[in-house]
Amino acid sequence: MKKLNVCKNQAVSLVAASLLTFVPTLVFAQSLTTTVKVNPLRDAYYGDLHLHTSYSFDVYVSTNITPDEAYRFGRGEPVNYLGEEVKRPTPLDFLAVTDHAENIGVFNTLDDPSSPLSQSEFGRDVRKEGMRVVGKTMVRLFDGVKHLSAVADVKTEVVNTTAQTAWQHEIEAANRNYQPGTFTTFIAYEWTSQPGMQNLHRNVIFRGDKAPNPFSAADSVRPEDLWSYLERIRQQGYEALAIPHNANASNGLMFDWIDSDGKPIDQAYAEQRAANEPLLELVQEKGQSETHPALSANDEFSNFEIMDFERAFRKDNSSRLGGGSLSRGRAYGRGLACSACGKAGSAIRDLGGEGPPRSQSRSVAGGEGVA
Repeated sequence: MKKLNVCKNQAVSLVAASLLTFVPTLVFAQSLTTTVKVNPLRDAYYGDLHLHTSYSFDVYVSTNITPDEAYRFGRGEPVNYLGEEVKRPTPLDFLAVTDHAENIGVFNTLDDPSSPLSQSEFGRDVRKEGMRVVGKTMVRLFDGVKHLSAVADVKTEVVNTTAQTAWQHEIEAANRNYQPGTFTTFIAYEWTSQPGMQNLHRNVIFRGDKAPNPFSAADSVRPEDLWSYLERIRQQGYEALAIPHNANASNGLMFDWIDSDGKPIDQAYAEQRAANEPLLELVQEKGQSETHPALSANDEFSNFEIMDFERAFRKDNSSRLGGGSLSRGRAYGRGLACSACGKAGSAIRDLGGEGPPRSQSRSVAGGEGVA
């Protein structure tokens, strides 16, 4: 048997998002109905909170693994992958299938000749020219992560209806595979904001067996709008959090001194962010988002897995890997600066530390990104 690679299965490492130093009291929408036995010495649990299946538009071309099969694989059961039986050597304790919310479950309906997508002009082109058409379309989707109807000849309602059905299948798969006390599943998805090929992705993890419709990058590419969505659904009885990943490919945007409107971050910004995304995915196969030798000269491991995998796709080939792209290397220090002075636009430079840039001009509000 060989190791399963469901969209290059990422082993997720989580750390506290150090930038967010103003942490308010959190009010959870769902209260526990059973008493949880607590080990005072702590228990370690191993799982994955970032995994894709064929329901993700960028994975459809390489695998037909379904959410159900992904959960079965996580539990330690054998599944068929690319014609071979594969099985984990050790079952996971928890798993979240985090397929991209944008066009979720749409592309894999091409496998059904009678589906609305197969019957569309786009579907006919795929049958005529093969997967090359899908590949070209995905390249266009990635630049801003657009709605399929914006880049292919398919009606908006076809995409929306198909995605709605797929999301319900995701919820059902998570609930069906939950084994209390043995294997915990989470309803989840990935918010795929990528303005100007600058990675601002977050995995959204829900608590409980119900979840509202996803808030996708097609709704907004601004992280602040995602946080507002989480606050709205919390008032409706849903609890969820967002986990950023691959800050190393954000071109400095993930932990910037400024918000999506180009304004200096302040205490209100930090409080909202801390309440909605208290964790960070630190490392995966597309590089680490912790630090850099130029920032951590005394750390002999600081050169581990340094990568900005989006750089080649940016029009100006820009890469601010040493800027707001690293959690320990930059975000932690910036968080301390904000905590000490109340806002980013402070005189930290005058105290000999790293301070915010004097010119605040970048913004993602327009959705096209920045240079």
